[in-house]
Amino acid sequence: MAKTYICLIFLCFSIVAHGQQGDQGLIDSIESTSPENLDSLYYNLFVKYRVKNPTLAEEYALLSYDYAQSSYDHNYLIRSLNALGYLNKQKQNVEKAVEYYTEAIKIASEFGIEERLVFLYNNLGNIYTSTSQFDMAIDNYLKSLQYARRIENISEQAIALNNIGLINYKLGNFEEAIVYYLDALELRKANDLYEDINTTYINLALCYNAIGNRQEAINAFNSVLNNTSDSDKEIIIDAYFGLGK
Repeated sequence: MAKTYICLIFLCFSIVAHGQQGDQGLIDSIESTSPENLDSLYYNLFVKYRVKNPTLAEEYALLSYDYAQSSYDHNYLIRSLNALGYLNKQKQNVEKAVEYYTEAIKIASEFGIEERLVFLYNNLGNIYTSTSQFDMAIDNYLKSLQYARRIENISEQAIALNNIGLINYKLGNFEEAIVYYLDALELRKANDLYEDINTTYINLALCYNAIGNRQEAINAFNSVLNNTSDSDKEIIIDAYFGLGK
């Protein structure tokens, strides 16, 4: 069977406050930076190293968290906690990742930072999906969807709808999953948001196939093949495999 897809979207790890300095430039800035600004500097260093050196990135994320606590900077508390949740998920340290995301959600809720709650609830939903705790996963995706609607973030609404559809697929609730996938597709097409749309089409096709609606499944797989480039080899393979089934 072609595989189902989940949209793993994490809180944006953008470089902030210190421009486009190189690695050494950021490190050299530590001694000259005032303590109340070290949280942002260490966070930027986390961003720089999170892919090429996760161990060092975690050290910087912890330092960002420590300085954010000292300066009572809730913005960087949330950012650093999300970073630590991300790093621990990468290490498959699930309990610790849940702890960090939960603390970040508590702070974001206290200060009413709804745009962060959209991503944090999605991240927590991804954790529970990876551990097959589907009730917890769908609860967090629904909360992400709720906040995405409140701030009118169409892209994140589509991601949450796709992920809720995925959980229903995994639970065998194929007709309910179809409803969520169709809602996600409608949002994306109405707002010209085509990134990741083919993954939703494949998930939708698998659901149609599961309930015996072969023609709609074929139509969904063909939508993928008619609207993708040759570079998207994995998607193309899955679409053809689905058609073969």
